[in-house]
Amino acid sequence: MSIITDIAEALGSAKITGSKTRKTSERVEHFWSIQGGRTAYLVEVRKRFVSWQLIDKPLGVVWTQSRQDEAEQKTD
Repeated sequence: MSIITDIAEALGSAKITGSKTRKTSERVEHFWSIQGGRTAYLVEVRKRFVSWQLIDKPLGVVWTQSRQDEAEQKTD
C-alpha cells in the first residue's frame, strides 16, 4: 500500500519492518510494523479505502483518518 509507505517516509524515512493481512468476507485489514515503534493499520471494504491509523508508541500519539464508504451509507 503506497499510503502506508508515504506515511512511513514522512516520519523520517522510517522503514517497514513487517506486515500482516487479515481478510474476511466483507473487509481486509492490513497491519504494518514501522521502524521506531510505530504501527500502521489500514482497513479496506470492497477494495476501497475506509480508514487508516498510525500509532506512535514512543510519542504516545495516534493519527487517524477515515471516510464513510458509499455502500455503507445506505439505510433502510
